[in-house]
Amino acid sequence: MAALRSHSIKKILCLLCLLTVCASAFSAGKKDTTYQAKPAATRSAAIVYSQQEQLSLALLSDFSKYKFTFDMIMLSALVDAKDGNFTEATRAFIRADGNGVTAFTLGRSDFLKQNISRSTINSIDSAINTANSSANEMLNIQKRLERPYDDFMAAVTSGDFSAAQRAYAQAERYFTQLANLRANIYRAGTNVASLTNQYTSMGTVDTSYLFSLSKLIAGLDGTPGSGLCGVVDQLWDAYAGGMERAVGTLIDEDLKVYASADYEKAKTALTRVNQYIPLAIQIASKKSSLSDSDDLEQQY
Repeated sequence: MAALRSHSIKKILCLLCLLTVCASAFSAGKKDTTYQAKPAATRSAAIVYSQQEQLSLALLSDFSKYKFTFDMIMLSALVDAKDGNFTEATRAFIRADGNGVTAFTLGRSDFLKQNISRSTINSIDSAINTANSSANEMLNIQKRLERPYDDFMAAVTSGDFSAAQRAYAQAERYFTQLANLRANIYRAGTNVASLTNQYTSMGTVDTSYLFSLSKLIAGLDGTPGSGLCGVVDQLWDAYAGGMERAVGTLIDEDLKVYASADYEKAKTALTRVNQYIPLAIQIASKKSSLSDSDDLEQQY
């Protein structure tokens, strides 16, 4: 028995090392009631500007006109996303007020009063269209993820490994769609940031609107999880991260059983650990792949 455990522990440790390498550090999001405590009804959140962003703001005279509204939109979406209310978090960006103004058109009218080229306007419209369509598609993906996520959690809770595999296979398809969607959102934000740099270097146009639009789409550097892109990040962690945490907890619990003196219980625990570790590595690898959509160099 001792020799068996020694060999098996080495194998488990190697697999756990791979799991650690694959896993990415996310902490917020939807929690499974079996393996994780439910999130608090309200989480503390604040909008923080990075030093570079603060320097940029000092040059933007028009931004002060709607900075309060900008901050409230960002904060509302951030809090809702942290609480797992992704529908409301997303609507914060695409909801129109009584004048038909959305977050993405906040300050647009002032910006267009300046000498703006048609090609710039077209680029802005393209970014907004991408952000709006992506926001709606993200909510559709979330709806499709609900069933396989719940099935996966139920399977892990009941110890039905085959059912867990089937549920994850269904969810993985939507994770791939979500990663592609995030890449499109991020690219739209960085395209607007490029326009910001272009007009800032010219020094003839107030770029408050471009700054605002790029941050609402791609998020503030000083506030992780902000912007439409940040909502995707938190939704991703709620589902992919929730699955990863559930399997990780199960493996941890079985490893404790394996260390006990009861041979039959240890044997059963070892069998289940050997089943679930490859699945855990697969989930962690998929979860960490979201960072690959940040392959565009930040330009702001």
